[in-house]
Order: sequence, then C-alpha cells, then structure tokens
Amino acid sequence: MNQPADPLAAVQAALRQDPNNPALYNSLGCIYYKQGRLNDAIPIFEKAIRLGPQSWEAHYNLANCFIKREQLSQAISHYIAALEINPNHPDIQVNLAMTYVSEGNYTDALPWLEKAAGRQPEFAELQGHLAQAYLEVGMPEKAIDQYIKAVNLSPERSEWQHNLAVLYLRDNQQQKALEHFTKSLQLNPDNPTAQHMINALQQESGTESPRQYVQELFDQYASYYNKHVSDKLNYKVPSLLRQAVGEQLPINKGQQRVLDIGCGTGLCGVYFRDLAVYMSGIDLSYEMLQHALSSQAYDSLCCGDVNQNIPGAGLKYFDIALAADVFVYIGDLHNIFSLVSSGLVDGGLFAFTVEQLSAGDLKLQTSGRFAHSKVYIQRQSSEHGFKVLSHSTVTLRHDNEAEILGEMFVIQKL
Repeated sequence: MNQPADPLAAVQAALRQDPNNPALYNSLGCIYYKQGRLNDAIPIFEKAIRLGPQSWEAHYNLANCFIKREQLSQAISHYIAALEINPNHPDIQVNLAMTYVSEGNYTDALPWLEKAAGRQPEFAELQGHLAQAYLEVGMPEKAIDQYIKAVNLSPERSEWQHNLAVLYLRDNQQQKALEHFTKSLQLNPDNPTAQHMINALQQESGTESPRQYVQELFDQYASYYNKHVSDKLNYKVPSLLRQAVGEQLPINKGQQRVLDIGCGTGLCGVYFRDLAVYMSGIDLSYEMLQHALSSQAYDSLCCGDVNQNIPGAGLKYFDIALAADVFVYIGDLHNIFSLVSSGLVDGGLFAFTVEQLSAGDLKLQTSGRFAHSKVYIQRQSSEHGFKVLSHSTVTLRHDNEAEILGEMFVIQKL
C-alpha cells in the first residue's frame, strides 16, 4: 500500500514548479500554523499577500497567527483587510468582533457582534458578548434584552445572571434583580456582590459594602458615568460641595492641598481645581481613574480601598478632604473618619455627603447603598476630633424622577 504524501513536501515541491503562486504559499503557511511554527508561518502568509493582494484567506490566516501571538492590533488590521475582500464571511466577522472584545474596545466590536449574533441566534457565547457590549457602551435597555436571550440559552452562566440582576436593579426592578442575584449566587457561592445585594433587597442588616461589589459596579459604569449622572440623575453634589467649602474659607485663604476620596471620574476635581495647589484623588475603580486622569484636574491619582488607607494618612498633610457620594458604599464610617482625621492639618476641612436616614445610625437600603443619620455623623465627628461647621439637607440626585435626599456636611479638624 502506498503511504500518503507528506503535505509539507508536496507543497514545497509544487512551489518549486510554480514559485509565484499565492495559493500555494497560503497552503504552506497553513501547514506551518498547524505545526505551531508561527515564526515560519507569518512571513509565508505575508509573501502570499504580496503575491496575491486579493487573497482574503492569507489575510485571515495571518490575522489568526497574530492572535496566537497576542498581537491584537496587527490581527485586527488583517481581519479588516480580509473583510474588505470577503465582507460577509461569518468566521472573519466573529474573529474581528472577539479581537475587539479582547482589547476592551466594545464600541468597534458592537456592529460585528450584532451581525454575528443575528446570524447565530442559538450561539449563547455570542449572545452574551453582545449583551456585554451593550452594557459597556451605555445601552442598558438593549443589554437587558440581550442578557435575557443569553441566560435563556445558557442559564448556568453565573456572570450573566449577575449582570442581568445589576441591570434590573439600575432599572428599579427590584424583584427581578433579587431573582437573578439569587440565581447567580446559587451558581457561584463565592460571590460577595450578589450576597450583598440579596441582603439589601431583602433588607438584611449590613455595615460594609464588599470591595468587589464597589469595584465591579464602577468599572462597568465608568465609560458612561458622567453622561448618566448629568443627563439621567441630575447630579449636583460636586458643585454643592464646592459652594459649601467656599463659604467656610476666608477670602484671602491661599491655595489648598486637596484630597478627593472616591474621586471616580473626577467630577469634584473640575470644581475644586481652582482652590488647589496640589490635588490628589483615590478610587477603588481603575476604569474610573482612567477618566479622572483625562480631566487633568489632579496632580496624583491612586487606586485603592479608601476604607483601608488614603493618601496622607498619618501625615497631617491635606487642607481639604472631599467625599462626594462615597459613604453610601462604606457603611460603618469609623475607619474612614479616623484616616481623614490623621491626614488633615489642624483646622483642615472635611466636606462630604450621605444619604438621609431619619432613625438609627446607618441602614443598608434596597439600592445596595447605605444611608446615615445626622446623629451618627455628629457622633463620628466628635469622636475623631472634628466640629461641624455646616450642615444642610440637599437633593443628591434623581432616581426614576424621584428626589434622593441627603445630608451635606462641612466639618473641621480641631
């Protein structure tokens, strides 16, 4: 019986007879690719493209090589070139979409994911990625519909159940949020965020938001945070804090060293930069900090848990500390008050807001946020060496057209 010819030897022999054939070079590159010889495959595919610029296969195969080497930008350029030649090829569309997803570029991924998911409606993975893309680009209504499709196809995916619950919560559909947080926790018992939100929605007690919950919430929220809080929530806290602090500073007061605790995307930085000779921000969400960096309002930014440590703690360095809409994610304020007290100069100001609570010290609300009473804030202030300079009731934001009331304080380190 004759043994089958060696494919590599056969292609090489064919190339000796026809050395300028792009299809043969593409075949040779595919053999090298299957053997894991990327360093040999890449220049062969590049030669195939030089000889046959309209070879979408060579562009596609070269892009796949770059994917293997995690050279995403090069892969994207060749997937795009392949699609220019063969615009309706489903594998190229899917690979391009997933490469954009790997880059975290959901804006460019979205149209290709829509095409791919529409073509393969039973492919759960594609439906889930499309849902994530809608979430990342700030289209929560479409994200809800898409996550419903994804979890119907693959209900065992804990992260999809979780994301759907978060979206329902933002849409004030608390019962549906509870249902999907519960499913997520059943599938992944090691999920402190889901447990926290179940506690909140069932009105169980709690004194602190899990770090993972806060980080995930704002990492997801970062890309459309500023637009959402201004357009949907009518959020005015940074400007209100700036006015309240300004009323407590002497007219001839020099430039201040300002610390923005939980700085987020840098909204307070914009309002307080005029006061600051030096301005520092800290936030748990790395994605939020990227947006704060682009504001150019800060001299330094750091990523960390403000309930564990803050810039200047123990150094009596800052003149002003701010915490705009931050304590709703902390609960028990003993640690943060202690840290701020140790980081402020004598006479330094601490300005912050809390959500309003009429009785008790603090309460975990169905929103997953904490409310604090005026009595509790006054007690924490006294215990940590502060006196209250000003206090007022303010509208923090709007939620489904309802006013969310809070308390704004400016206290002074004695």
